Amino acid sequence: MPTNRDYAEEFLRGLSDCPTCQWRKHPGKPIYCAGLCRHCYDIRGKVNRLCKEIEECKKKREGIPVEVDFLYRAALVMQKSAKVEGQTYGEYSADVTGLNLEQQFSYISRMFVHQDLYYGDASLFDWSFTPNQKRLLFYLLSLMSRAHLRRTRWHRALNSDLYGDECGRKRW
Repeated sequence: MPTNRDYAEEFLRGLSDCPTCQWRKHPGKPIYCAGLCRHCYDIRGKVNRLCKEIEECKKKREGIPVEVDFLYRAALVMQKSAKVEGQTYGEYSADVTGLNLEQQFSYISRMFVHQDLYYGDASLFDWSFTPNQKRLLFYLLSLMSRAHLRRTRWHRALNSDLYGDECGRKRW
């Protein structure tokens, strides 16, 4: 059995070895045939379903209904959001700094108490924890952040700038 100092490293190595979703890179979720977790698989299905609906409207030479176009754009924003989540939280072997921990603690405190309770504490985190402990702490905080991001993804997509070019939609 590893000592307390080695346990964080062993735990994080185990996380790095397990298969993850291609988009969100969440280690604790089952992976389906497309290499995606259920959440991302549903997003992909929504994007494909709405894209087919738009293509059918184009084939019939009808105008694309505004609500279908709106939902399609929102689904693309959801897809991009899931991929960004994977880029942010997916690498468990990356170096975590005190600033990364401060940002995560601040994000979570703003979520729960609507106040940044950890502003300026980056040095405290750097001096108090070893690199492996910082990585483990970041992972544990990321679980709460990911749960919040997953739960609010559709509403955030609906309220985002759906007509900007950042959603990467096809031009009809």
